[in-house]
Amino acid sequence: MRRGTAAAAACTALLAAGLAACGDERAPVSAAPAPAGKPTRAELLATCPAKAPAWEPDGLPAPASTDDPGYLRLQDALTRAADLADRYLATLPADQVGELRMSYAGPAIVVQVTRDAEAVRRELQKRFGDGVSAEVETVRYSLAELQRASDTILDIPTAKVTSVGASANGRVEVQVPKAEDIPAATALIAKSVDPCMFTVTQGGPFTPWAGGAADPARASSGG
Repeated sequence: MRRGTAAAAACTALLAAGLAACGDERAPVSAAPAPAGKPTRAELLATCPAKAPAWEPDGLPAPASTDDPGYLRLQDALTRAADLADRYLATLPADQVGELRMSYAGPAIVVQVTRDAEAVRRELQKRFGDGVSAEVETVRYSLAELQRASDTILDIPTAKVTSVGASANGRVEVQVPKAEDIPAATALIAKSVDPCMFTVTQGGPFTPWAGGAADPARASSGG
């Protein structure tokens, strides 16, 4: 899970492609046609991200686990493009900017925004030049909104979350210790946060926070 700047997201995406979270002069990211009546991932990201299928990492090796020169050059190119994207996104209103991730398979930088996706894609592609594509997804919530929701969830004392943070799925990903904790945590969080804004899944064991050191749930989300 990720929270923070697009640069931090790029870092997490490196872990995702080769670990999990750190798209071109073609049109913005598009999904294969869905069966009639079933919303696509793109439509759900823009309307109710909690219902969207999770983004699947490329499944490629971690950069640290290979010495292939071509792959390392690709890593450098994506890192450079992510830095350029980060600087450009910093000039946009906070309520427009979502997450950023790297796609080794593209190769592409995939950016999420709440509006003006095509204009953002064109600006990014101009900055990237050839070799790395710019892809843009339209999402309902900005990263700033997701971060505020994450803070709200972390401040619910009885939720017992093990980790929480914004993700490449345009929503807040919440984890709780046991599968049987999911319904109660979901209902509790939904009293304070839009249900379309978060999902709850089973994660690691819960460690109560006694104060002093960093809250473990906040630390795991990068906040």
